[in-house]
Formats: sequence, C-alpha cells, structure tokens
Amino acid sequence: MLQERFLRLPDVVRHVGFKDSKIYALIQVKQFPAPIKLGRTSVWLETEIAAWMTERIDSARLCPLPRKASCRNTRAIASRLA
Repeated sequence: MLQERFLRLPDVVRHVGFKDSKIYALIQVKQFPAPIKLGRTSVWLETEIAAWMTERIDSARLCPLPRKASCRNTRAIASRLA
C-alpha cells in the first residue's frame, strides 16, 4: 500500500516547475489540485500532484498541436482508435 505524503508549496514548485503564482492561478480556474488546509499551513497530496503531472503529459502527447489549437477532435479520434 502506498503511503501518502504531504507536500508544501516549495516542494510542489520543485515538482511541477511552476512559480507559486502560476500554481495558485491554475487552482483558481480548477486546473490544478487545490491544497488541503492544516491549520495555517497549506499542503498538497503527493499522489494528486503526480496524477496531475501524468494527465498533463498524456494530454501533451495525445495532442501535439500548437497551444492555441483545440484538441477536442484529436482526443475524440484517439479514443475511437484505442
């Protein structure tokens, strides 16, 4: 059984390579796991951060189009082929 670990913001920044302001901006638009409040401290679950990273990697590999292009059609086609 995997033992869950809490990550503080500096650890999350190191894991994902984004600045804290970018992380909080993504949280606001529901595109990044929200922290858990433990008293005055905010922590993230390591497994949630790892899952988010895996989703981003899979999405980028599935849709090699430019950033502004839509991946909806590409994902639909890929899901039919799988």
